[in-house]
Amino acid sequence: MQEIANALSHLAPQDILVKKQAEQKQRQVEELAEFRRTMEEESVERIERIKREKMEFEEKLRQQNEDELRTMEKQHEEQLEKERMEGERKLQERKRKYAASQKKQQALQLDQMGQLDDVQRMEILKSFEDEQRRFLAMMSSERDRQLRALEEKLRDRRGR
Repeated sequence: MQEIANALSHLAPQDILVKKQAEQKQRQVEELAEFRRTMEEESVERIERIKREKMEFEEKLRQQNEDELRTMEKQHEEQLEKERMEGERKLQERKRKYAASQKKQQALQLDQMGQLDDVQRMEILKSFEDEQRRFLAMMSSERDRQLRALEEKLRDRRGR
């Protein structure tokens, strides 16, 4: 380009030469402005892409954390239910054994008290039944206490 300008300067009058130089300068200014605009657009696009990728990554990470938390909560709830069912099974087994033991003891005492009258016998039977109800109520309250402790344990785990 410069060679052409030099060749023209020898052949053309001064005013044409000035005009061509001005046009050349204008073209260079426009090319520089276009270059700057293109670079700015590319920079903005890169920044936007990076922001988008960061948001997508953070969203993916948040979703993974939520999924993991839900899985942990489900496992804790399943464990709590398993422990509750095991506690209930043990309670029922203890109740059954206690009731069988009480019936045996009651039958033995009734055999030994054969000579007692019906009123005394009824009082003793009522006493046995009252004792059995108290024991079963105590076992139920113990089961409820253990269940509350398990639920508290689950709440503590969720809080972490």
